[in-house]
Amino acid sequence: MLPKPNAVLAALVAALASAAAAQDAVRLSPGHPDLASVPIEDHVLAVYDGGPGGQLLGSVTRTVTALSDGTVGVLTDANAPRAGLTSRDSAVYRPDLTPLVIAHDRGIAGRGRMAITGTNVSGEHRTRDQRTSSFDIDLSEVPFDPTSMLLIARSLPLEAGYTATVPTFSPISRVRDVTLTVVGEENVTGIDGESRMAWVIQEGHGTSGGRQEVSTSDLARRFFVDGETRELVQTTLALRRGVTITLVPATADQLGPAGDIASIQPGTAPLDVSRLTSYDRRYQIRIVEPTEQDFGTTSRQLTVDEDAGRATLVVTTELSMTAGVTVRDSSVAFWPSLRPISRTITRQGSRVEIVFSDGRLERTVSGSTVEPNETSTIELDSPAFDENWVGELVRTLPLEDGYRTSIRAVGLDGSLKQVLVSVEARQVAGRSDRVWTVRTTSDDGRELTYDIADSTREVLRMGRSPQVGLLIDIAPTSE
Repeated sequence: MLPKPNAVLAALVAALASAAAAQDAVRLSPGHPDLASVPIEDHVLAVYDGGPGGQLLGSVTRTVTALSDGTVGVLTDANAPRAGLTSRDSAVYRPDLTPLVIAHDRGIAGRGRMAITGTNVSGEHRTRDQRTSSFDIDLSEVPFDPTSMLLIARSLPLEAGYTATVPTFSPISRVRDVTLTVVGEENVTGIDGESRMAWVIQEGHGTSGGRQEVSTSDLARRFFVDGETRELVQTTLALRRGVTITLVPATADQLGPAGDIASIQPGTAPLDVSRLTSYDRRYQIRIVEPTEQDFGTTSRQLTVDEDAGRATLVVTTELSMTAGVTVRDSSVAFWPSLRPISRTITRQGSRVEIVFSDGRLERTVSGSTVEPNETSTIELDSPAFDENWVGELVRTLPLEDGYRTSIRAVGLDGSLKQVLVSVEARQVAGRSDRVWTVRTTSDDGRELTYDIADSTREVLRMGRSPQVGLLIDIAPTSE
């Protein structure tokens, strides 16, 4: 039996695409004739777990400013911590994407800035431990800024098999070649539920003999570009443990309620502190995704001394997965306002102490690795809670289905942050009363959920999801 015409056509297209993929890669440079001109303009990308129908994890926002000398300033903010996207990048480009000034801030990965003059790059890089190094390097070619990869992908010739090598330089990752391969067209469903055809550009980071090695495991991102308008349809990014996130162009309405929701702070918070009484409770910590395993134990001890006007919270965590490391986190606050007085955390001989007073805090780091002690003073522009108290504060809120607020808090590093709080009601098998599920998400990506009994406000269970694909369960022990 002869194969059907459609099968023959599909096999022919696949063979041609495979042959095209083996062509030598074109090494690009700013202004290369292969690059079409695409507008550098504002955009907002919604970040989802899986596809647009999954959980909304955050957003990536690009803001563009046209400068008087014909260049453009580009500011990109990524705020999706659980997806591993937390950064603030700024750059000045010529219209052909030649970078002139670049500044990258990747949080714990470090930050840096540099100037580019032709093939010379000079600037500085600061690591997570605040060590600064300078560089002044002459390259063999003019580099691209790695954060402009989306714009470059939209500019490529949309021909199956076209492969480009993109030389990049940043103050953090330094010299790096990125490969982009146009692999063909696919049908893509957008955030509005509509399907459309889009060209797929795969990103890789390795070359061999001048040729792109097309291996799915080597490809971090896939860009989906409209063939007529060259607009981005979506981007997919593969994370560890087989998890994929999707970035889709979105409007502010599609991202949900505005971020300027009411914020609570000491002295203005609608807290029912009568819910908080002294207790001592121990919890078992287990990793439940991607594989089940014990992680350790933690205890929470709350002592309320109304006569003294003080409350003390001590959280002690024993990490069985890291050779029995014990972390003790102790906080003292005024009662009943819960305005912070001090916080001290110790771990393996190191100690961080924060003392609050008169609109500022003093933070001291000490231990065998810090000599002499490091002390810094940070001014606070308005009152804030100690972040260690968030697990107690959520029990005092006026909980109702759909309730949202944010808690202004001071982190262990002394920085101010907003902890977003959202509430939903649900029924749990075996319980007659409702359970409130309270989700808290802080600026640094720490996401915690608390299952709270409606009648007693007792915390029945806690969960932590540091990133997509990793879930930690924290449940009271029977002891």
